[in-house]
Amino acid sequence: TQPRWHPSGNRLVFASKRSGNYDLWELDLATGKDRKLTTFPGTDTYPRYTPDGKSVIYNSGADDQGGLWIMRLEK
Repeated sequence: TQPRWHPSGNRLVFASKRSGNYDLWELDLATGKDRKLTTFPGTDTYPRYTPDGKSVIYNSGADDQGGLWIMRLEK
């Protein structure tokens, strides 16, 4: 759910419950491969790439704290 395009247009970030918990995933549109970005026990939703595409900002309920988080993406 909640897919968002990478500024380059070649990737998508989205929330999925496929692992039993809402985590963030990133899909490479050129290869069709996806990778899990978060592994926290809380719910991670509403991802957005930063304008430079180097990080993802998202809402997380990790540790029952909740709030906005930012994750730097690997190249």
